[in-house]
Amino acid sequence: KALNEIKASLGWRVVYAWVGDDPCGDGDLPPWSGVTCSTVGDYRVVTELYVFYLNL
Repeated sequence: KALNEIKASLGWRVVYAWVGDDPCGDGDLPPWSGVTCSTVGDYRVVTELYVFYLNL
């Protein structure tokens, strides 16, 4: 349910990133425009999109 809510709120781009592209950049790929990421342990958190979701 939560995933569907996030998909509805943020659109397909973020969900697509979770299953394929890395919005934080991967290897020689740069991060997406407007995306700010933080590294927490072994996980990279997309902080800007997370804040956007909370502000809806």
